[in-house]
Amino acid sequence: MIKVLLVDDMSLIRKSIKSLIHNARNINIIGECKNGQEAIDFVKQNQTDVILMDIVMPKLDGFKATKIIMNLFPEIKIIAHSSHNDDDYVKKMLEAGAVDYLIKTQCQIELIDAIHNAYFD
Repeated sequence: MIKVLLVDDMSLIRKSIKSLIHNARNINIIGECKNGQEAIDFVKQNQTDVILMDIVMPKLDGFKATKIIMNLFPEIKIIAHSSHNDDDYVKKMLEAGAVDYLIKTQCQIELIDAIHNAYFD
């Protein structure tokens, strides 16, 4: 079972993602965080395989949180999940250690495929 953490400051987005992948094969949502600092605290306490990481969040953004998590737990796969379709955002997240970058408007199948690909690659 792939243990997935959702990190997004918008509750509606987290709930939507949960409902989209609720019945997906081998995926278990193990937690939700509303900022990067909560995500760091969570992964220190819980074994996590994949993180869906928003970028623009209060307290600690996705860029900084991804760098910190990658330094602490390089085995965790982080997928950037953002509404920003901007090359600079993509480049910065990939440089921080993200393995993929999804736009929030992408469909359910692409999201599930990205989680499986991140985990199994």
